Amino acid sequence: MEIKATQVKELREMTGVAMMDCKKALVDCDGDIEKALDLLRSNSALKAEKKSSRVAADGILVSSVCDDYATMVEINSETDFAAKDANFLGFADKVKEYISQNRVTDISTLNESELEEERKALVQTIGENIQLRRISTIEFSKDMSIGLYLHSDSKLASIVSITGGDEVVAKDIAMHVSAFNPLCLSEDDIDKDVLDRERAIYQNQANESGKPKEIMDKMVEGDYATMVEINSETDFAAKDANFLGFADKVKEYISQNRVTDISTLNESELEEERKALVQTIGENIQLRRISTIEFSKDMSIGLYLHSDSKLASIVSITGGDEVVAKDIAMHVSAFNPLCLSEDDIDKDVLDRERAIYQNQANESGKPKEIMDKMVEGKIKRFLSEVSLLSQSFVKDPDITVSDYLSQNSSNIVSFSRLKVGEGIEIEVKDFAEEVAEQLK
Repeated sequence: MEIKATQVKELREMTGVAMMDCKKALVDCDGDIEKALDLLRSNSALKAEKKSSRVAADGILVSSVCDDYATMVEINSETDFAAKDANFLGFADKVKEYISQNRVTDISTLNESELEEERKALVQTIGENIQLRRISTIEFSKDMSIGLYLHSDSKLASIVSITGGDEVVAKDIAMHVSAFNPLCLSEDDIDKDVLDRERAIYQNQANESGKPKEIMDKMVEGDYATMVEINSETDFAAKDANFLGFADKVKEYISQNRVTDISTLNESELEEERKALVQTIGENIQLRRISTIEFSKDMSIGLYLHSDSKLASIVSITGGDEVVAKDIAMHVSAFNPLCLSEDDIDKDVLDRERAIYQNQANESGKPKEIMDKMVEGKIKRFLSEVSLLSQSFVKDPDITVSDYLSQNSSNIVSFSRLKVGEGIEIEVKDFAEEVAEQLK
Protein backbone atom coordinates (compact mmCIF):
# COMPACT_ATOMS: atom_id res chain seq x y z
CA MET A 1 0.00 0.00 0.00
CA GLU A 2 0.98 3.64 -0.47
CA ILE A 3 2.61 5.27 2.54
CA LYS A 4 1.97 8.99 2.80
CA ALA A 5 4.67 11.48 3.72
CA THR A 6 2.50 12.73 6.57
CA GLN A 7 2.50 9.24 8.11
CA VAL A 8 6.29 9.01 7.91
CA LYS A 9 6.60 12.49 9.41
CA GLU A 10 4.25 11.60 12.28
CA LEU A 11 6.15 8.39 13.11
CA ARG A 12 9.45 10.25 12.84
CA GLU A 13 8.26 12.87 15.33
CA MET A 14 7.06 10.16 17.72
CA THR A 15 10.29 8.12 17.66
CA GLY A 16 13.13 10.29 16.38
CA VAL A 17 14.12 7.38 14.11
CA ALA A 18 15.48 8.04 10.60
CA MET A 19 12.89 8.72 7.88
CA MET A 20 13.75 5.62 5.84
CA ASP A 21 13.45 3.38 8.91
CA CYS A 22 10.05 4.91 9.67
CA LYS A 23 8.84 4.36 6.12
CA LYS A 24 10.06 0.74 6.12
CA ALA A 25 8.26 0.07 9.42
CA LEU A 26 5.03 1.55 8.04
CA VAL A 27 5.31 -0.57 4.90
CA ASP A 28 5.87 -3.71 6.99
CA CYS A 29 2.84 -2.82 9.12
CA ASP A 30 0.53 -1.84 6.24
CA GLY A 31 0.49 1.80 7.32
CA ASP A 32 -0.61 1.13 10.93
CA ILE A 33 1.32 3.72 12.97
CA GLU A 34 0.79 1.96 16.31
CA LYS A 35 2.10 -1.33 14.98
CA ALA A 36 4.98 0.46 13.25
CA LEU A 37 5.83 2.11 16.58
CA ASP A 38 5.90 -1.27 18.32
CA LEU A 39 8.03 -2.71 15.52
CA LEU A 40 10.56 0.10 15.84
CA ARG A 41 10.69 -0.36 19.60
CA SER A 42 11.31 -4.07 19.24
CA ASN A 43 13.93 -3.47 16.56
CA SER A 44 15.81 -1.02 18.81
CA ALA A 45 17.08 -3.84 21.01
CA LEU A 46 18.38 -5.73 17.98
CA LYS A 47 19.99 -2.61 16.55
CA ALA A 48 21.57 -1.77 19.89
CA GLU A 49 22.96 -5.28 20.17
CA LYS A 50 24.50 -5.09 16.69
CA LYS A 51 26.18 -1.79 17.47
CA SER A 52 27.39 -2.75 20.94
CA SER A 53 30.63 -4.20 19.56
CA ARG A 54 31.64 -0.87 18.02
CA VAL A 55 34.04 1.32 19.99
CA ALA A 56 32.32 4.15 21.85
CA ALA A 57 35.11 6.33 23.24
CA ASP A 58 33.58 9.80 22.96
CA GLY A 59 30.65 11.24 24.90
CA ILE A 60 30.07 13.35 28.01
CA LEU A 61 29.91 13.19 31.79
CA VAL A 62 26.89 14.02 33.91
CA SER A 63 27.01 14.66 37.63
CA SER A 64 24.80 15.35 40.60
CA VAL A 65 25.39 16.42 44.21
CA CYS A 66 22.71 15.31 46.67
CA ASP A 67 22.32 15.61 50.46
CA ASP A 68 24.83 12.92 51.37
CA TYR A 69 26.31 11.63 48.13
CA ALA A 70 27.67 12.91 44.81
CA THR A 71 27.78 10.92 41.58
CA MET A 72 29.42 11.17 38.16
CA VAL A 73 28.46 9.01 35.17
CA GLU A 74 30.31 8.58 31.88
CA ILE A 75 28.01 8.26 28.87
CA ASN A 76 29.82 7.18 25.72
CA SER A 77 29.09 7.64 22.04
CA GLU A 78 31.22 6.82 19.01
CA THR A 79 31.67 10.43 17.87
CA ASP A 80 31.67 13.92 19.33
CA PHE A 81 28.99 14.82 16.78
CA ALA A 82 26.59 12.32 18.36
CA ALA A 83 27.49 13.56 21.85
CA LYS A 84 26.13 16.99 20.85
CA ASP A 85 22.90 15.60 19.40
CA ALA A 86 19.74 16.82 21.11
CA ASN A 87 18.49 13.26 21.61
CA PHE A 88 21.79 12.24 23.24
CA LEU A 89 21.71 15.28 25.54
CA GLY A 90 18.10 14.51 26.41
CA PHE A 91 19.13 10.99 27.42
CA ALA A 92 21.99 12.46 29.47
CA ASP A 93 19.47 14.63 31.32
CA LYS A 94 17.44 11.53 32.16
CA VAL A 95 20.55 9.81 33.51
CA LYS A 96 21.30 12.87 35.63
CA GLU A 97 17.73 12.91 36.95
CA TYR A 98 17.97 9.20 37.80
CA ILE A 99 21.22 9.54 39.81
CA SER A 100 19.74 12.59 41.55
CA GLN A 101 16.87 10.46 42.80
CA ASN A 102 18.71 7.17 43.35
CA ARG A 103 21.98 6.43 45.16
CA VAL A 104 23.87 4.33 42.59
CA THR A 105 27.36 2.95 43.19
CA ASP A 106 27.64 0.33 40.44
CA ILE A 107 27.24 0.83 36.70
CA SER A 108 25.31 -2.44 36.38
CA THR A 109 22.51 -0.87 38.43
CA LEU A 110 22.09 1.81 35.79
CA ASN A 111 22.29 -0.68 32.95
CA GLU A 112 19.54 -2.77 34.54
CA SER A 113 17.25 0.19 35.23
CA GLU A 114 14.54 1.74 33.05
CA LEU A 115 17.31 3.74 31.40
CA GLU A 116 18.30 0.67 29.39
CA GLU A 117 15.21 0.91 27.17
CA GLU A 118 15.92 4.60 26.68
CA ARG A 119 19.50 3.76 25.70
CA LYS A 120 18.43 1.15 23.15
CA ALA A 121 15.96 3.57 21.60
CA LEU A 122 18.70 6.20 21.43
CA VAL A 123 20.99 3.77 19.58
CA GLN A 124 18.30 3.32 16.96
CA THR A 125 17.67 7.05 16.70
CA ILE A 126 21.29 8.19 16.45
CA GLY A 127 22.73 5.12 14.74
CA GLU A 128 25.78 4.87 17.03
CA ASN A 129 26.79 2.66 19.94
CA ILE A 130 25.76 4.42 23.15
CA GLN A 131 26.98 3.11 26.50
CA LEU A 132 26.69 3.93 30.18
CA ARG A 133 30.30 3.02 30.88
CA ARG A 134 31.46 4.16 34.33
CA ILE A 135 30.08 5.60 37.53
CA SER A 136 31.74 7.10 40.59
CA THR A 137 29.88 7.92 43.79
CA ILE A 138 31.32 9.58 46.90
CA GLU A 139 29.28 9.51 50.09
CA PHE A 140 29.78 12.25 52.66
CA SER A 141 28.50 13.33 56.06
CA LYS A 142 27.12 16.69 57.19
CA ASP A 143 30.47 17.81 58.65
CA MET A 144 32.08 17.58 55.20
CA SER A 145 32.08 19.91 52.22
CA ILE A 146 31.80 18.56 48.69
CA GLY A 147 33.46 20.01 45.62
CA LEU A 148 32.35 19.13 42.09
CA TYR A 149 34.24 20.31 39.02
CA LEU A 150 32.79 19.66 35.55
CA HIS A 151 34.84 21.01 32.65
CA SER A 152 33.12 23.23 30.09
CA ASP A 153 33.05 20.46 27.46
CA SER A 154 31.53 17.96 29.96
CA LYS A 155 34.29 15.45 29.20
CA LEU A 156 36.26 15.83 32.43
CA ALA A 157 34.97 15.87 36.01
CA SER A 158 36.11 15.36 39.59
CA ILE A 159 34.48 15.12 43.01
CA VAL A 160 36.32 15.89 46.25
CA SER A 161 35.10 15.66 49.85
CA ILE A 162 36.94 17.56 52.60
CA THR A 163 36.64 18.41 56.27
CA GLY A 164 37.37 21.81 57.76
CA GLY A 165 37.08 23.86 54.59
CA ASP A 166 34.07 25.12 52.63
CA GLU A 167 32.72 24.32 49.18
CA VAL A 168 35.02 26.89 47.55
CA VAL A 169 38.11 25.06 48.84
CA ALA A 170 36.63 21.70 47.85
CA LYS A 171 35.86 23.03 44.34
CA ASP A 172 39.44 24.32 43.98
CA ILE A 173 40.82 20.89 44.87
CA ALA A 174 38.39 19.19 42.48
CA MET A 175 39.61 21.50 39.70
CA HIS A 176 43.19 20.59 40.56
CA VAL A 177 42.36 16.86 40.51
CA SER A 178 40.85 17.24 37.04
CA ALA A 179 43.91 19.06 35.75
CA PHE A 180 46.64 16.87 37.27
CA ASN A 181 44.98 13.43 37.58
CA PRO A 182 46.74 12.33 40.80
CA LEU A 183 47.06 8.59 41.37
CA CYS A 184 46.93 8.81 45.17
CA LEU A 185 46.28 11.19 48.06
CA SER A 186 49.82 11.25 49.45
CA GLU A 187 53.17 9.79 48.46
CA ASP A 188 52.72 7.10 51.11
CA ASP A 189 49.53 5.91 49.39
CA ILE A 190 51.04 5.16 45.97
CA ASP A 191 50.50 1.60 44.80
CA LYS A 192 53.75 -0.33 45.29
CA ASP A 193 53.51 -2.02 41.88
CA VAL A 194 53.12 1.36 40.17
CA LEU A 195 56.10 2.80 42.03
CA ASP A 196 58.28 -0.25 41.31
CA ARG A 197 57.39 -0.11 37.63
CA GLU A 198 58.24 3.60 37.36
CA ARG A 199 61.48 3.15 39.30
CA ALA A 200 62.53 0.34 36.95
CA ILE A 201 61.86 2.54 33.90
CA TYR A 202 63.84 5.46 35.33
CA GLN A 203 66.67 3.16 36.39
CA ASN A 204 66.93 1.74 32.88
CA GLN A 205 66.96 5.24 31.42
CA ALA A 206 69.68 6.27 33.88
CA ASN A 207 71.74 3.15 33.12
CA GLU A 208 71.64 3.96 29.41
CA SER A 209 73.01 7.45 30.06
CA GLY A 210 76.43 6.07 31.03
CA LYS A 211 76.77 8.63 33.81
CA PRO A 212 78.43 7.96 37.20
CA LYS A 213 76.31 6.10 39.75
CA GLU A 214 75.78 9.12 42.06
CA ILE A 215 74.39 11.14 39.14
CA MET A 216 72.24 8.22 38.00
CA ASP A 217 70.80 7.92 41.52
CA LYS A 218 69.84 11.60 41.45
CA MET A 219 68.26 11.14 38.02
CA VAL A 220 66.10 8.33 39.39
CA GLU A 221 65.04 10.15 42.59
CA GLY A 222 64.48 13.45 40.77
CA ASP A 223 65.72 16.72 42.27
CA TYR A 224 65.38 19.25 39.48
CA ALA A 225 62.71 20.78 37.26
CA THR A 226 63.30 22.18 33.77
CA MET A 227 61.47 24.29 31.18
CA VAL A 228 62.58 24.71 27.55
CA GLU A 229 61.34 27.24 24.99
CA ILE A 230 61.08 25.78 21.47
CA ASN A 231 60.47 28.42 18.80
CA SER A 232 58.91 28.25 15.35
CA GLU A 233 58.09 31.03 12.92
CA THR A 234 54.31 30.53 13.05
CA ASP A 235 51.69 29.17 15.42
CA PHE A 236 50.56 26.88 12.61
CA ALA A 237 53.93 25.10 12.64
CA ALA A 238 53.85 24.89 16.45
CA LYS A 239 50.71 22.77 16.17
CA ASP A 240 52.16 20.45 13.52
CA ALA A 241 52.41 16.79 14.55
CA ASN A 242 56.11 16.68 13.60
CA PHE A 243 56.84 19.75 15.74
CA LEU A 244 54.96 18.27 18.69
CA GLY A 245 56.82 14.99 18.23
CA PHE A 246 60.12 16.87 18.43
CA ALA A 247 58.87 18.66 21.56
CA ASP A 248 58.18 15.27 23.16
CA LYS A 249 61.76 14.22 22.42
CA VAL A 250 63.08 17.40 24.06
CA LYS A 251 60.92 16.69 27.09
CA GLU A 252 62.23 13.13 27.27
CA TYR A 253 65.82 14.38 27.03
CA ILE A 254 65.51 16.89 29.88
CA SER A 255 63.74 14.23 31.96
CA GLN A 256 66.80 12.02 31.65
CA ASN A 257 69.50 14.70 31.72
CA ARG A 258 70.03 17.61 34.11
CA VAL A 259 70.54 20.51 31.69
CA THR A 260 71.14 24.08 32.83
CA ASP A 261 72.47 25.69 29.65
CA ILE A 262 70.76 25.88 26.26
CA SER A 263 74.05 25.18 24.46
CA THR A 264 74.04 21.70 26.00
CA LEU A 265 70.74 20.97 24.24
CA ASN A 266 71.94 22.49 20.98
CA GLU A 267 75.04 20.29 21.05
CA SER A 268 73.15 17.09 21.90
CA GLU A 269 71.59 14.48 19.61
CA LEU A 270 68.54 16.74 19.46
CA GLU A 271 70.36 19.01 17.01
CA GLU A 272 70.06 16.48 14.18
CA GLU A 273 66.37 16.04 15.01
CA ARG A 274 65.94 19.83 14.88
CA LYS A 275 67.64 20.13 11.48
CA ALA A 276 65.46 17.35 10.08
CA LEU A 277 62.37 19.11 11.44
CA VAL A 278 63.37 22.39 9.74
CA GLN A 279 63.55 20.52 6.45
CA THR A 280 60.20 18.80 7.05
CA ILE A 281 58.22 21.83 8.17
CA GLY A 282 60.04 24.49 6.16
CA GLU A 283 60.37 26.94 9.04
CA ASN A 284 63.17 28.02 11.35
CA ILE A 285 62.97 25.92 14.51
CA GLN A 286 65.10 26.84 17.52
CA LEU A 287 65.75 25.61 21.05
CA ARG A 288 66.01 29.13 22.43
CA ARG A 289 65.96 29.18 26.24
CA ILE A 290 66.11 26.81 29.18
CA SER A 291 65.49 27.27 32.89
CA THR A 292 66.30 24.64 35.51
CA ILE A 293 65.56 24.82 39.24
CA GLU A 294 67.22 22.33 41.58
CA PHE A 295 65.52 21.39 44.83
CA SER A 296 66.01 19.14 47.83
CA LYS A 297 63.68 16.56 49.35
CA ASP A 298 62.41 19.00 52.00
CA MET A 299 61.04 21.31 49.30
CA SER A 300 57.88 21.21 47.20
CA ILE A 301 57.94 22.07 43.51
CA GLY A 302 55.17 23.76 41.57
CA LEU A 303 55.00 23.74 37.78
CA TYR A 304 52.40 25.73 35.86
CA LEU A 305 52.09 25.27 32.10
CA HIS A 306 49.35 27.32 30.45
CA SER A 307 46.82 25.48 28.27
CA ASP A 308 48.41 26.80 25.05
CA SER A 309 51.91 25.68 26.17
CA LYS A 310 53.28 29.18 25.53
CA LEU A 311 53.70 30.28 29.16
CA ALA A 312 55.21 28.34 32.06
CA SER A 313 56.64 28.86 35.53
CA ILE A 314 58.46 26.77 38.13
CA VAL A 315 58.48 27.57 41.84
CA SER A 316 60.22 25.80 44.72
CA ILE A 317 59.05 26.35 48.30
CA THR A 318 59.64 25.10 51.81
CA GLY A 319 56.91 24.46 54.37
CA GLY A 320 53.98 24.11 51.99
CA ASP A 321 52.83 21.36 49.64
CA GLU A 322 52.62 21.04 45.87
CA VAL A 323 49.21 22.75 45.78
CA VAL A 324 50.66 25.90 47.34
CA ALA A 325 53.69 25.74 45.04
CA LYS A 326 51.42 25.32 42.00
CA ASP A 327 49.33 28.32 43.08
CA ILE A 328 52.46 30.47 43.30
CA ALA A 329 53.67 29.19 39.92
CA MET A 330 50.31 30.16 38.41
CA HIS A 331 50.67 33.62 39.97
CA VAL A 332 54.21 34.02 38.62
CA SER A 333 52.96 33.16 35.12
CA ALA A 334 50.17 35.72 35.35
CA PHE A 335 52.05 38.63 36.98
CA ASN A 336 55.66 38.15 35.79
CA PRO A 337 57.45 39.48 38.91
CA LEU A 338 60.97 40.84 38.43
CA CYS A 339 62.21 39.78 41.85
CA LEU A 340 61.22 37.91 45.02
CA SER A 341 61.17 40.85 47.43
CA GLU A 342 61.63 44.60 47.13
CA ASP A 343 65.19 44.26 48.45
CA ASP A 344 66.08 41.94 45.54
CA ILE A 345 65.29 44.38 42.73
CA ASP A 346 68.15 44.91 40.29
CA LYS A 347 69.84 48.26 41.03
CA ASP A 348 70.04 49.25 37.35
CA VAL A 349 66.31 48.61 36.91
CA LEU A 350 65.47 50.68 40.00
CA ASP A 351 67.77 53.53 38.95
CA ARG A 352 66.19 53.61 35.48
CA GLU A 353 62.66 53.78 36.93
CA ARG A 354 63.71 56.45 39.43
CA ALA A 355 65.17 58.59 36.62
CA ILE A 356 61.91 58.32 34.66
CA TYR A 357 59.81 59.33 37.67
CA GLN A 358 62.21 62.18 38.50
CA ASN A 359 61.88 63.59 34.97
CA GLN A 360 58.08 63.36 35.24
CA ALA A 361 58.20 65.19 38.59
CA ASN A 362 60.51 67.90 37.25
CA GLU A 363 58.05 68.62 34.45
CA SER A 364 55.26 69.17 36.99
CA GLY A 365 56.83 72.43 38.22
CA LYS A 366 55.98 71.61 41.84
CA PRO A 367 58.22 72.43 44.85
CA LYS A 368 61.18 70.08 45.45
CA GLU A 369 59.78 68.48 48.60
CA ILE A 370 56.56 67.64 46.79
CA MET A 371 58.46 66.29 43.77
CA ASP A 372 60.55 64.08 46.08
CA LYS A 373 57.36 62.65 47.62
CA MET A 374 55.94 62.04 44.12
CA VAL A 375 59.06 60.13 43.09
CA GLU A 376 59.22 58.05 46.28
CA GLY A 377 55.50 57.26 46.03
CA LYS A 378 55.89 56.00 42.47
CA ILE A 379 58.98 53.99 43.40
CA LYS A 380 57.09 52.37 46.26
CA ARG A 381 54.20 51.47 43.97
CA PHE A 382 56.59 50.14 41.33
CA LEU A 383 58.36 47.90 43.85
CA SER A 384 55.06 46.50 45.14
CA GLU A 385 53.96 45.74 41.56
CA VAL A 386 57.13 43.93 40.45
CA SER A 387 58.14 42.15 43.69
CA LEU A 388 56.55 38.70 43.99
CA LEU A 389 55.92 38.84 47.74
CA SER A 390 54.26 42.27 47.51
CA GLN A 391 51.95 41.53 44.58
CA SER A 392 48.24 40.95 45.07
CA PHE A 393 47.66 37.19 44.95
CA VAL A 394 46.16 36.04 41.63
CA LYS A 395 43.49 33.82 43.26
CA ASP A 396 42.57 36.34 45.98
CA PRO A 397 43.41 40.00 45.19
CA ASP A 398 42.49 41.03 48.75
CA ILE A 399 45.72 39.48 50.06
CA THR A 400 49.34 39.56 48.92
CA VAL A 401 51.46 36.59 47.92
CA SER A 402 53.29 37.05 51.21
CA ASP A 403 49.98 36.75 53.09
CA TYR A 404 49.09 33.56 51.20
CA LEU A 405 52.46 32.04 52.05
CA SER A 406 52.05 32.94 55.72
CA GLN A 407 48.61 31.30 55.79
CA ASN A 408 50.23 28.10 54.56
CA SER A 409 53.47 28.36 56.61
CA SER A 410 55.50 28.47 53.41
CA ASN A 411 58.51 30.31 51.99
CA ILE A 412 59.61 30.70 48.37
CA VAL A 413 63.10 29.43 47.63
CA SER A 414 63.27 30.23 43.91
CA PHE A 415 61.11 30.83 40.86
CA SER A 416 61.46 31.06 37.10
CA ARG A 417 59.16 32.05 34.23
CA LEU A 418 59.33 31.61 30.45
CA LYS A 419 57.01 32.95 27.78
CA VAL A 420 57.36 31.94 24.14
CA GLY A 421 58.76 34.72 21.97
CA GLU A 422 59.52 37.00 24.90
CA GLY A 423 62.20 39.54 23.95
CA ILE A 424 62.17 38.69 20.24
CA GLU A 425 61.63 41.61 17.89
CA ILE A 426 59.42 40.64 14.96
CA GLU A 427 59.87 42.56 11.72
CA VAL A 428 56.47 43.75 10.53
CA LYS A 429 56.01 44.29 6.79
CA ASP A 430 52.94 45.45 4.98
CA PHE A 431 51.44 43.34 2.21
CA ALA A 432 52.74 45.61 -0.59
CA GLU A 433 56.32 45.26 0.63
CA GLU A 434 56.04 41.45 0.76
CA VAL A 435 54.70 41.32 -2.82
CA ALA A 436 57.42 43.68 -4.02
CA GLU A 437 60.13 41.50 -2.45
CA GLN A 438 58.76 38.36 -4.05
CA LEU A 439 58.75 40.04 -7.47
CA LYS A 440 62.45 41.00 -7.25
